[in-house]
Amino acid sequence: MIRKLTRSVITLTLVMTMMVMWLPMATNAAGEEIVNNKEDLQTAVANPDIDLVTLGTDIDNLTGELEIDHDLTLNLNGCNLKIEIKSSQNGIKIDDNAELIIDDSSKGNGILTISFDGDNTFGAAINVIEGGTLTIIDGQVFAYGGPNSAGIGGGNNGSVGNISITGGFVTAKGGQFGAGIGGGNNGSAGTISITGGFVTATSGQYGAGIGGGNNGSAGTISISGGTVTANGKTYAEVGIGSGNSYNGPSGTIVVSDYYNYRFVPDSDFEYGDFDYAFENNKTSDYVQLISGKYLSEITKERIEPLKAKVSFNSSYGGDYYYKVIEKSGNAPSFKDDFTKADAKMQEGENTFNNVDLLNENAQSIYIVGVSNDGLRSECLIIEIDPTPDTNVKPGGNTGGSTQPLVEPEEEPEVEAEEEIELPLHSVWAEPELKKAVKLGIIPPPLLKPEIDLRRQISRTEFAGVVVKVYENLAETTVEPIAENPFVDTQDEDALKAYNAGIMVGVSATEFSPDTELTREQAATALTRVFKGATIPGWTYETDSEFKLDFEQPELFDDDADISPWARESVYFMSANEIIRGIGNNLFAPRAVTSVQRATGYAIATREQAILMALRMVENLEIEQEIEQE
Repeated sequence: MIRKLTRSVITLTLVMTMMVMWLPMATNAAGEEIVNNKEDLQTAVANPDIDLVTLGTDIDNLTGELEIDHDLTLNLNGCNLKIEIKSSQNGIKIDDNAELIIDDSSKGNGILTISFDGDNTFGAAINVIEGGTLTIIDGQVFAYGGPNSAGIGGGNNGSVGNISITGGFVTAKGGQFGAGIGGGNNGSAGTISITGGFVTATSGQYGAGIGGGNNGSAGTISISGGTVTANGKTYAEVGIGSGNSYNGPSGTIVVSDYYNYRFVPDSDFEYGDFDYAFENNKTSDYVQLISGKYLSEITKERIEPLKAKVSFNSSYGGDYYYKVIEKSGNAPSFKDDFTKADAKMQEGENTFNNVDLLNENAQSIYIVGVSNDGLRSECLIIEIDPTPDTNVKPGGNTGGSTQPLVEPEEEPEVEAEEEIELPLHSVWAEPELKKAVKLGIIPPPLLKPEIDLRRQISRTEFAGVVVKVYENLAETTVEPIAENPFVDTQDEDALKAYNAGIMVGVSATEFSPDTELTREQAATALTRVFKGATIPGWTYETDSEFKLDFEQPELFDDDADISPWARESVYFMSANEIIRGIGNNLFAPRAVTSVQRATGYAIATREQAILMALRMVENLEIEQEIEQE
């Protein structure tokens, strides 16, 4: 039988509205107003007796500031609200001791857009002053701040309150001196919490993507769910953290489950960097990363019992720092523990001689590169083997002789454990990636040194992964189909996957080899792998005749977005914890809106796909009860 695994699911209670009455302004229930024009919207928001405002239709060209001075829920209700600011105001201002909740009873179809038209030097799109609170539960929010302000957060010289994002699709862009989400000019970030949704935050030239504005600290930032992209532009160049020229403490930044997050620079500027405390299951390490700036191992050698030599490749020049700790020991903190190397780092190959080791046992050497403009790399970890056996013992030589005084007894040869070299990858994924290498389920193209496993996986690359898993489970070798039906690929792995019925084309003649893989496609392909490897007589054509016996998990809140052909596979993978949800009871099967497509929603990375395949091998037993119709 399939091993039944359970997991707790956190659900959000959404504010649901009753049927809209198509009147200029109508009261639908105690404390709720349904509005159909901008005048009624402004009136309803200003009324302290109203705590729920529901849009009854699209509202465009709202030019005045909406001030929230009491607790209020704005239900977009599948409608569009567009606010254009032409003067030194905010789009929406949340006062002290007030909370604005943005929700959407239509599950994400409603759109709130706030932008500035003209020269505005003070206003934020959504200004959350100190003591105020913004909570975004659902809907699509596009917030573009004025030149001195954040997209969501602080205005010019203003302190920021509390910002919480639990769902929805949020795009926030700061003005020249502002953060995407966080502080405005001379403003710190306040308290920012992201537990779900799809968030893209882009700074102005002097602010962080998420964090401080110009001269502002990061405040308190916690990210534990959803998919987050933080873009840092030039001068501050920080995806998440403090703004430009901030010399005090950087604030408190905690990011959990790193694989869900991408912190990258804006493509128009130099690479940005970020610092965060990394918490993932059993580890709590401090990590620095620069997207696109990296170090990779070339060679390593223990030249003396307490000395070593390592060579590594750098994609840029500058300085490098190192720390040697016992193998499997706690990772060091860059700010506290690293020692600067004597030699300068150069673009290309670097050799670091005479690394001082703590003892003769196996060691971990941590190396961090810092570019000439102060940007840090991901930490490169190089494992040094223990001191090899030698016949020369301390004090055992006389007269300069290199011969031992006593001939040592011969010891049986012990085969050394093969050192596993991985291309660029996330620290959290390394143990499982090495395990996948040992099991032989990573195809050679994904182990090339130039590959970045953190990037999105293509259909061709995933074909190589599923073929390896199929061969592992079925204990057989898959051959490519004899007659290639596709006009857009001759890739051997793609033709093998097609021949085994694991992956088919997007049409009769197209495989679409370079298209990114969605999560529901991954679930379907891996389920076919399992069926093909374990069910006699199964083929792609007869798939509907075979039903898997497994305990149906709770339906995901985005169940309606799962394609019908993928539904059984999605829940089969979820039931066995092979492909998990993304938080807030969402699976993210595929992109169904333009915002989702723009943010890379539901796209799997290479290392995520490999780990799915590894869980496939580890979590599923071969003996299954199959119902054949």
